[in-house]
Formats: sequence, structure tokens, C-alpha cells
Amino acid sequence: SMPLARYVRQRSADRTSWIPVKINENDDVMPCTYHGSAHISALCGADGLISIPTGIRSIEEGTLVDVRPI
Repeated sequence: SMPLARYVRQRSADRTSWIPVKINENDDVMPCTYHGSAHISALCGADGLISIPTGIRSIEEGTLVDVRPI
């Protein structure tokens, strides 16, 4: 688990979303620019993925999130 460096939100909360993230120099995770599943190139610069569970529309800055390294 690592703290989220910036607020994250999604348009729809009807399914689990996976968001690519980078780990910064403070060991926080920063969401990468990501426009959905067709934006596969966003994974090139990512260090890992976080998930936003079904029913959750946003995650506040500083929240501990589980990071899956890639």
C-alpha cells in the first residue's frame, strides 16, 4: 500500500477500474494520464496499477491504495 499523491475520480462507478500510476520520489503514487482501455500507451510510463472498486467514484489524495507493480 502507498499513499495517493493526487485525487482520482472516474465518470462511472458501475464497474471496477484499473488506473496506471507512477511512483514519485516521495514514494507516493501519481495517476498517469489515462483515457480508458484504448489508451494502452499509458502503460509504457507506468510503474503499477491501482483499482477503483465498483460503486466508488473517487479516491481522495493521501488515501492508502494497493499498487500492483507492472
